[in-house]
Amino acid sequence: MDKYLCKDKQPQSFTEYIDYFNPAAEILQEANGTKRRRFITGEGSQSTLWDHTWWWWYTKNRNDEEPRLLNAHIIRHILPDVKLLVILRNPVDRLYSDYLYFSPNEKKSAKSFHNKVTRSIKDFNKCLTKKSLRHCVYTGFTAEERLFIGLYAVYLKDWMNIYPRKQLLVLSLDEYSTNPSMAMSKIFKFLDLRDIGKVGTRTVHYNERRPSSRAVGQMLNKTRHILEQFYKPFNKELSLLMNDTRFLWQT
Repeated sequence: MDKYLCKDKQPQSFTEYIDYFNPAAEILQEANGTKRRRFITGEGSQSTLWDHTWWWWYTKNRNDEEPRLLNAHIIRHILPDVKLLVILRNPVDRLYSDYLYFSPNEKKSAKSFHNKVTRSIKDFNKCLTKKSLRHCVYTGFTAEERLFIGLYAVYLKDWMNIYPRKQLLVLSLDEYSTNPSMAMSKIFKFLDLRDIGKVGTRTVHYNERRPSSRAVGQMLNKTRHILEQFYKPFNKELSLLMNDTRFLWQT
């Protein structure tokens, strides 16, 4: 679905959002029972996991410290048996990619990123002295850099409280990148699909860095160190939650 949202304005209502699935619905409607069972319809908006700022769009919710209703509640109500696939990237690398990708007209540099990270961490920690962690995360905290998106444990803990664990598959991007065949086998098994065998070596990349972004180079070592220290306790919590040390992203 993301490709449609990139081309057009985002839907302004739930009805408009549902309309994006009309082509898939028409195929399913025309298919017979046997053929219909071969189709799997999905949606791939990354922000579904973490973006709950819509809660404060409604006047009566403006003073709420935290959202009382999450995306997971709505999806569970409509699709109680849906299977959820989450692929997580090292939050340090995710943040730098986020910085390079968005606001393409902004002059980017490793030093500029470092300064923004330093200020953002300071502001985030200041928020924590006054508010709860979930408040600082779910309000779409207005730091210069979106540190909060990488606090995966906060989001997944809530999703796992709403959905049975068996309906949620969480992989790391490293796992997919280093062994796509194994990762895809896990995904197909999770979706109750037949084994696809070995995945070919040809890889198609989407959302590649722009030439201007590639020219910026890597983040500074001191920036990486600061971010690794910031995310360390959250990664540890995620690792315990998933019972998987790969989510520690240790260097």
